Amino acid sequence: MMKLGCAVTSYAATGPIVFKDGNLKKNFRTMQKYGFESVDLFIKKTSREQALEYKQMLNDHGISVATLFAIYLGEQGVKRAHNVDLVKKELEHAVTLGAVGLGMGYIRGCHGENETEADALKRIAEALKLLGEHAKSLGTTILLEPINRYEINTLNRA
Repeated sequence: MMKLGCAVTSYAATGPIVFKDGNLKKNFRTMQKYGFESVDLFIKKTSREQALEYKQMLNDHGISVATLFAIYLGEQGVKRAHNVDLVKKELEHAVTLGAVGLGMGYIRGCHGENETEADALKRIAEALKLLGEHAKSLGTTILLEPINRYEINTLNRA
């Protein structure tokens, strides 16, 4: 079965997102009007209560979440560890929202000038191992979005 869907954000954003002004109620109403059945939902750090509000809005408009997209994993050290913990919460939100999984595209980060690609891949693999175990325990999935080499310099080729 195929569903008509598009990308929408819970915050004002730029980029290849159809509904990017952050006004979910208005955007879900428009999507319902034009027959959209599903969304790739981009959110920032949110609470369980907010996720439940999103779920209610989605239900009210007959829209499901295909993929949830969340925060950034790129930095190293304390901030990165904090971000891994935040992504664990976003995995829980993916379950709450009924998403197929949590998408990871840009949020996996780039390697910087003082980091080799091998070091970056090791860092990402360590984070994905922890997150994969958490996703499995929740019954959800991590989805790696392919991003081209002009936009990100990690995991951008086969």
